[in-house]
Amino acid sequence: MKKNKKMLIIISIIILIPFLLFFIFQAAVCFVPIFDLSKTGWKPCRIDYKTYEKEAEKNDFYSTVDNTTNLNDITINYVPLEKVEIEPIKSTHRTSVVPRSFFWEDYKGYKVFLRYNNNCFYCVVPVVFESGNNGYIFNFYKGIAENIDNGAFIEPDVLAYIDSWPSVKHLNKTMFLPVVNGVTTFDTIKKIDPATYLYDNKDGTSSSFHRFFDGTAMCIEYEQKGNKFLVTFHALVKDTINCADILLPIDLKLIK
Repeated sequence: MKKNKKMLIIISIIILIPFLLFFIFQAAVCFVPIFDLSKTGWKPCRIDYKTYEKEAEKNDFYSTVDNTTNLNDITINYVPLEKVEIEPIKSTHRTSVVPRSFFWEDYKGYKVFLRYNNNCFYCVVPVVFESGNNGYIFNFYKGIAENIDNGAFIEPDVLAYIDSWPSVKHLNKTMFLPVVNGVTTFDTIKKIDPATYLYDNKDGTSSSFHRFFDGTAMCIEYEQKGNKFLVTFHALVKDTINCADILLPIDLKLIK
């Protein structure tokens, strides 16, 4: 009988322990002081994009954007071609050289314009191409931000290179109809597109890309035969970005 009574007491204690702990916790909470988190520097996460946009305009990149100067209205100071970052539009054809971010120091002494349109930065660089023709290289960048406030990006710390478009004139697909694999040379392609730039691929071949205004591009591959580069392959490909949709009207007129 005594044994059963002892077991009943033990079971009752086990059952009551959770309830006792609960009441102890509640009592403790009542005596915990309430801290003013604002005094610690903590801020709640607010999604206020208008505020972010205003703050973004204060940083160096936004403050140096010029969307109004027309290069047809000023005296152009051409940048040497070797100073300009150019990389192919298809990632499979990229060289081993990693494209640099945008730095004003790279263009010190030259009139180069940074634009911003359709959520993309781009730089307008006047150059003289190997063909001898005057033209432009449009380098495109995305703002990468490391500074975060209230859970959202405020401003880009770096303008990361994403693409380039060397251009002298408005191209159309019919211009490339005479191209024949194994026959057409790189010199002929330069006559079709005076802004042609030859990219060295990792596999020893070379490529050139020729953009159109509809979001497509002509991809041409070459192999060196003696002192000439012969076309070995050409095809119409989808452009990684439609540059014509990013360029402002004053810049589109430069190449039309």
